[in-house]
Amino acid sequence: MALITGRHLLPAHADRRAQPPRPAPRTGWWTGWTSRILLLGVTGVLVFVISGVVGSWSGVFLHEDLGAPLSTAFLGYICYSLCEAGARLLGDRFQQRLGPSILVRISGLIAVTGLVVVVFSRVPGPAITGFAILGLGLSVLIPIILSAAARDGADSDTSNAAAALSKVGTLTYSGHLLGPMAVGWPAEALGMPRTFAGLPILLVAVLSIAAKRCFPSPPVRILRN
Repeated sequence: MALITGRHLLPAHADRRAQPPRPAPRTGWWTGWTSRILLLGVTGVLVFVISGVVGSWSGVFLHEDLGAPLSTAFLGYICYSLCEAGARLLGDRFQQRLGPSILVRISGLIAVTGLVVVVFSRVPGPAITGFAILGLGLSVLIPIILSAAARDGADSDTSNAAAALSKVGTLTYSGHLLGPMAVGWPAEALGMPRTFAGLPILLVAVLSIAAKRCFPSPPVRILRN
């Protein structure tokens, strides 16, 4: 499709203004890394680690630890994916109405609730419901994180926005690779339930720091007569 339609797209210079040439600044791999960019990246990594864990280990957890038959063990990931995709379609409306600060806190609370339900479940049904709740909570976090990174970089210029977005995006998507390994190794030693129990604690810790540093609460306005 790209080969067929690519020649009909606008050229790269279509939305760029002509600027006088200027010497390119010296850059290195460390250029542009700030504490906020790094924290946004770490938060995104954790979100994708948990997403990768659900994709790789939810079926194993439901089958081996909770006794779900193979015919239903896949429902944890299916329900998670459906709720994540469905809620993400409405994410822009929620962000416009609530703002990123409040939405991050609400989404984090929903995600932690879903993980807690999964951890304390002793039969498959509640655990599958917990995975669905987790999908609702994590659905809007990645778009909000990437948008915040672009805004931070855009304080200088468009190229910095693109650089900030690429840094956070690279870190974030590495979570898909790290997630299955990050749970597989400790699960072999501690068991799947105990390993899953550490995820809500880690999510609360990271989101608490990120919410305060990257998504501060808006000031409260007091109306006076």
